[in-house]
Amino acid sequence: MVACLWIWGCILATLAHNLATLTHILATSTHILATSARILATLTHILATSQHILATSQHILATATHILATSTHILATSYFPYYLHYKFTRRSKSLGYLESPAETGFSNA
Repeated sequence: MVACLWIWGCILATLAHNLATLTHILATSTHILATSARILATLTHILATSQHILATSQHILATATHILATSTHILATSYFPYYLHYKFTRRSKSLGYLESPAETGFSNA
């Protein structure tokens, strides 16, 4: 009878140990699930931030391209090219560096 009680005691102790182990596994699984949810939320935030950075970069590039095109247009349509042509034509002619207007196709008139 003592042996029988001892066996039942061992079985109950093993069951208690198994229950404690399963409880620990459940707690660990719950922690892993919560951590996974936080990681997913962080990755979603990172993706949204990356998309925002990409859109901002594209906007900056488009703005720089527009500024360059505008500057080129302003320069091309301003008085500046005419001023340079006049200045260097007059100066170079006086020094004897330029061809005649008939050769270049430009005239100062």
